[in-house]
Amino acid sequence: MKKVKIIPVSGSQNMLLLEKLPDEEKRPSGLLLLGAAVKPQYKGLVISVTPVDCNGKKPTVKEGDTVVYSKFAGNSSDLGDGKDHGFLREFDILAIIK
Repeated sequence: MKKVKIIPVSGSQNMLLLEKLPDEEKRPSGLLLLGAAVKPQYKGLVISVTPVDCNGKKPTVKEGDTVVYSKFAGNSSDLGDGKDHGFLREFDILAIIK
């Protein structure tokens, strides 16, 4: 199994835009999953983040980070490029994956 470094995020009110990453349809063993067997993954690539929140706190996440976010976080949006995006607050981010 691939080692992953996970960094916890202290929450703030910073807003960010992320590109939601597609669900993995193939297991590490090579087994292909179909339909309902594919569990949704709440991972995304940070596209943009506000420089400071309303309290002057700088964000922990930065552009280009891959993050794990909570299931009911933010709002989904289609920006016309065919990719699924989400707008959410930094406190909805559970961890940064390095």
